[in-house]
Amino acid sequence: EIVEEVVVLVGCQDGSVREFSLKEVANQGDISEVDCGPYQVSGPCFRPRRVIQVLENKDPIIHLTAPPVRTQVREDGILLYVAARRLDRKEGATNIRRSQEKPKESNGTVTLEVHRVLVPHFDGSTNVTISDVDEGKQRRRSLDQFECKVGRDKDGKIIHTLPFKMISTAKPLLTENGATQQQRDWSIFVVLARANSISVYYEQLESQDVYEPMSFGMPSKNPLTAFDISVNKADITCGHYRGNIRVMNNVLNDIERYHITKAKAKQLGEELSTQIGNIRDPRSKTITSRVHWHALPVTTLVYDTMSYAMDPLLYSGGDESVLVTWQISQGKDRPADVQPRLALGGIVHLTCSDRCDENAANGILVYCEDNTLQLIESHNKGKIWKVQGLADGLDGSGNAGNRLSLEIDPRSDANKNSQLIISGMAQAPGYIHWFNPSRERLASTLEVAPFNRISRTEPDELPPPTPTITCHAFSKNGDNLVTIDEYPTENPSLGVLEKQKNGEEYGVISTIRFWSWNDSFSAEGKEGVPLYKQVASMTFPHGPKHRISALGISRDGSMACTVSHSEKVFRVWEKRKGPLRGLDSLLLNGQAPSWTCRYKVTVPAGLSNQPTMEDGVSFSEDGSILAISFGQSVTLWDSNGARLLTSFKQCFGETDIELVRFVNPGLHQDLLLVQSCGGVSLRSPYGKCGSTASFTAWEFSAPAGSIVTAVDMVDTHACVAISLFFP
Repeated sequence: EIVEEVVVLVGCQDGSVREFSLKEVANQGDISEVDCGPYQVSGPCFRPRRVIQVLENKDPIIHLTAPPVRTQVREDGILLYVAARRLDRKEGATNIRRSQEKPKESNGTVTLEVHRVLVPHFDGSTNVTISDVDEGKQRRRSLDQFECKVGRDKDGKIIHTLPFKMISTAKPLLTENGATQQQRDWSIFVVLARANSISVYYEQLESQDVYEPMSFGMPSKNPLTAFDISVNKADITCGHYRGNIRVMNNVLNDIERYHITKAKAKQLGEELSTQIGNIRDPRSKTITSRVHWHALPVTTLVYDTMSYAMDPLLYSGGDESVLVTWQISQGKDRPADVQPRLALGGIVHLTCSDRCDENAANGILVYCEDNTLQLIESHNKGKIWKVQGLADGLDGSGNAGNRLSLEIDPRSDANKNSQLIISGMAQAPGYIHWFNPSRERLASTLEVAPFNRISRTEPDELPPPTPTITCHAFSKNGDNLVTIDEYPTENPSLGVLEKQKNGEEYGVISTIRFWSWNDSFSAEGKEGVPLYKQVASMTFPHGPKHRISALGISRDGSMACTVSHSEKVFRVWEKRKGPLRGLDSLLLNGQAPSWTCRYKVTVPAGLSNQPTMEDGVSFSEDGSILAISFGQSVTLWDSNGARLLTSFKQCFGETDIELVRFVNPGLHQDLLLVQSCGGVSLRSPYGKCGSTASFTAWEFSAPAGSIVTAVDMVDTHACVAISLFFP
């Protein structure tokens, strides 16, 4: 339908609603810089055209919905329904606790209130305050007030019965014989969902009558996790923790008929039981349809708005990252279609995107835990486009992931087109990301450690540990890559023994992988073509019971070094090319790189008990010298003969060395950059001042109360960048 204007309403924590006009946003054009108070934002950024103070007590709004009533263009305004958390207030107090603070949980409850608000249309005013009654019209009315439990379980996880979603729908009001009126009056349904119940609020658009909200309980052992209202505006569909889906058939029509009959009986003064007759209370018995496909909790449900009301299409998603299509009205207990593996993380949200062209097919917007947003065609499930962001967040066990690694892509031109390489993201374990800062999106990914992402069969099971990229190193030109990954296995006798939070044991398998740049990636630029191709790998490079502590690679990519603190040895790996036969010979010009362990060196007794950190290995510019840190000492080795050349201590308090790197600032070559939590130093491997007097060693000690968290050499400016943290 042709509409005059589309507005976006945003509920805020200060009890206000911010209104944006899509028409004004579209007419803004390209904006080079926007003044947002203390920030300068480059690119499109828009302020609300007006701020509507809906709640005078500034209670934080947690849910907001506007029923799709065709008469919303009335002169008196736009109808909204708001769910807000009531703040605790003491008599005589002048300061109200800010909504960002945690709610008071001395009694384990939080009070919520549902309001009906009539917002006046935009008249040019930038600030509007809503009162209960304005110009003889009721602008705000409280519909309900209830308490929600908030607490923690035995594992410390927060559990609550706070509402997680509120949606509304509207349809022409029914007449006595069941037909719809041809008038402007409409029946409005507002559905508020919590884990333990669904509350339905019924109202009539042109009536000031107050109707009792109806609540429907949910099983305590199978709580509600998702819901939606059918396109027939009669059914409510519920998704549950155990993976089943339940349709409450015709429940909204039953609620409407019950309230209309009850109101008429009250108006006529007759006994309720006599007037109602055969009209039953919808809460007494609800006809339901049940289907089950998901093994894990259903996280989102949405109906296809372009499907027929008599035979609607329902889409569901969960942690399996599978888009499931249902036609439950046909009596089928199996999915009509299944679209697997949409992303690396579970499906978080689904919504239908109506088309603006003549095509009758709808689009399905899918947002997943790995921070991907993609538009899928509803009729053939073809992907129209996909936007990939950084997979930030918590993993299935509630952890923020492993140590994040951030560096500049060595194949970039080191200017504005440089990409960032990031690993250790919690929502994408086993992956290395290439992020484009100028476009603010992910450019490409490399799957280092494949694994089965859906291995739970019950929602109560603790997710198994995910693979981890513990170390990785690029050659100077980026043509060669070496990675170390650890993969968990259910067999505790295989690999290094570890324990989960629930006490279950599992084994950890370490693997070293050698990669070469894939020339077909830049030539073809097709999706699905990996950046690097794996040329060699080895499981348990330091034995089945030992992990790798540190990794380094030479500048030309011909040698690599791994250190194992538990085994008390380090190994030097060498790349060689050997002849191939058959089809591989044609594809790789008859030569393929192969990596072998050139030698194994036992750490000297005086250093064997000292740890080597992840970045404690570095090769010199020509690869002839190998630097390895052990505790507070740095050792220098001849990489060709594995001979210990010299060693020195770099003490900044009692902290161990975290980084050793050969750098080449300005005219100086092969200086050693050494970093620990206590400080940073830059010195020559031939002594503090080198073999000549042309260089003077430099040291930096962390200020009192701070620690050094990262350091890097800025070669273009011959300076050192240091990151400090003040706990």
